[in-house]
Amino acid sequence: MIKPEHLLSVIKINGLSLESSDEEILNVLVAAHYLREEAQETLQLIRHKITPSDTRTDGLHKIFFSDIHLQPQEVSHLLGINIEVTSRVQSNRRTTNISPMQFIAIWFVSLVIALTGILFYMYLNEIGLFHPTLRAPWE
Repeated sequence: MIKPEHLLSVIKINGLSLESSDEEILNVLVAAHYLREEAQETLQLIRHKITPSDTRTDGLHKIFFSDIHLQPQEVSHLLGINIEVTSRVQSNRRTTNISPMQFIAIWFVSLVIALTGILFYMYLNEIGLFHPTLRAPWE
């Protein structure tokens, strides 16, 4: 986008003012190698005293930096097209529900695996129940 200061200086250098017609100003700016769309946008901003932060930046911050839902009018304004929303789409969240029986089975399997690991570690290092000084009474 063209900075408003640059636009005003180009207009003054060419002997025009802001009261001149849009077509005259745009022709001067196109001759100065500015894009016609950018020149139109900047000219609108100057004439209507609208700052870019009022129009687009607030909406973009709302999109990227928050979880706030945009209204259809805001989406229409940001996209630059007219849209009409007649119904809202419900979001379906997938939840995992496990039954009490599954919970008990998972708990039991994890307990068996943990106890087996502990006993195997004790056997390898000859500690606890598998210590050499601990003898069975029948030996």
